[in-house]
Amino acid sequence: MWLRRLRIRHFRNIEDAEIDLVRGVNVWIGDNGHGKTSALQALHVLAEHRYPPGIGDMDVVQWNAPWMEVRAVMVTAEDTEVVSRYGVALGESRRRVREGPILPAVWFGPADLSTVKGGPGERRDFLSQVAATLYPRYSPLLRRLERAVMQKNRGLREHWPSPALDSFNEIVATTGATVWQLRKATLDRLLPHIYAIHRQLSETSSLAIQFQQGGMEGDLVLEAEEVRRRLNARFGEERQRMVSLVGPHRDDLGVELDQHSARTYASQGQQRTIALAMKLAIYHVYEEFFQAPPLVMLDDVFSELDGRRRALILEYMARHDQQTVITDTEPRDLGTCHPTFYRVVQGVFQPWP
Repeated sequence: MWLRRLRIRHFRNIEDAEIDLVRGVNVWIGDNGHGKTSALQALHVLAEHRYPPGIGDMDVVQWNAPWMEVRAVMVTAEDTEVVSRYGVALGESRRRVREGPILPAVWFGPADLSTVKGGPGERRDFLSQVAATLYPRYSPLLRRLERAVMQKNRGLREHWPSPALDSFNEIVATTGATVWQLRKATLDRLLPHIYAIHRQLSETSSLAIQFQQGGMEGDLVLEAEEVRRRLNARFGEERQRMVSLVGPHRDDLGVELDQHSARTYASQGQQRTIALAMKLAIYHVYEEFFQAPPLVMLDDVFSELDGRRRALILEYMARHDQQTVITDTEPRDLGTCHPTFYRVVQGVFQPWP
């Protein structure tokens, strides 16, 4: 499945834009602040029917507008057209509209370096984004877990009696065990591809990534009964520190390069190589899972990559069945990809030259 036409209304700094797309490589050229990244974010929201981590309704609806909508015409493998749309209306009774198929998508941009050099939250978001695409039950489970942890933390701060906190501990034990199972399954799918791509980009460095279970020590625990036991064992410490210490909300990925923390010891170039390997691994996992290549979105990344890393990305984009959308401030030589260029000025997209 691929996107033929995109309509964006009241999304960030785009009031109303219509964009034609080709099945191959689409390059949006324009100065900063003219709507390239906003349009790419709108495309991401439409493709997966959800916001990227850290973005909500109030971040995407245009200033002083009561609603936003992203709509697209998609072409199926049988060459028929279907309409997909995602919209939200603000107000007292906020309403969201999700219609049409979901199109797996992979986004890579300068901010993805935080997956390696940022805090645990960025790495949890990395795993959660993939898990939510592969396993539809993941997101509802995670939301239930997050609400329980928030309520439990409130109870710990306000010194609620233990029976009042038991129900939240039970949700952390049962729902948390399932979230851990899905995160572990997701990482198991990703790791072989991450390691293979990293070896291709960095022949002299050894990469190791381990799942670090929040609040646990020793072997990985995936059964609710054992999680419940660990929770009970640390409940006194949680009372003293007034914060929940056990659960997926404290997960992390241990990323080591040559047996040293990549976050603190790796150079920025090495961190960028790891981040690129992690993102391209998503491409492989989605392609295997959905039996079709995902949509690839590259937000102003070529200026950040050296020739070797750029060439690796171009290999993916050169495939005849791959749809890619790139933003850049200037046209570049993209080799054999035969890109179609569009000039972006004040939110207007026109074929160029």
